[in-house]
Amino acid sequence: KSISDLFGSFASGRLYTQAESMCKHYKCPILLIEFDPSKSFCLQSGNDIGGDIRSDAVCSKMSLLALHFPKLRILWSRSPHETLRIFKLLKENHDEPDIDKAIEIGSNESLDTLLGMDPSQEADDGEEENEINEAARDMLLRLPGITVQTARTIMAHCDTIADLAEMSRDELKRLIGPLSGQRLFTFFRQSTK
Repeated sequence: KSISDLFGSFASGRLYTQAESMCKHYKCPILLIEFDPSKSFCLQSGNDIGGDIRSDAVCSKMSLLALHFPKLRILWSRSPHETLRIFKLLKENHDEPDIDKAIEIGSNESLDTLLGMDPSQEADDGEEENEINEAARDMLLRLPGITVQTARTIMAHCDTIADLAEMSRDELKRLIGPLSGQRLFTFFRQSTK
């Protein structure tokens, strides 16, 4: 990932989903971060790094990613040329990857699969209801503070997003943790004016 891709993937929650998928399908999952050779080799300036974990700090997000996925290896590259060198070193003494399998893994990771749902269970519910359920799950994953893991927890405890929105601050914090619970509570109570 380039630095801009990394920031975007953190913001959308996509990196968490990708890391989860890689850890599930590969023996040694790797996240390679490629820096722009014309810029400094750092994620954020030293002045921005504090002693506490902040939801807006990329170093905090990287730390949480590493803690949550201990199997994930993180590599840093100073330039595209360095990335090429790293790839060559990693491929030494290994077979070429199965491109078709890699594409299949990347493209078949549906919301149902990520959330641990069995799509065949919903087959009898009708196509329209399936579309509504899929839209609700997609919406849930786009709410602030919600990851695939917390979405699973919420789906096990709430029948609808309306049920989730009506929960108290304490209920949300107990359900998905203090930080995520507070973010979600604030989001649901935010004025639209």
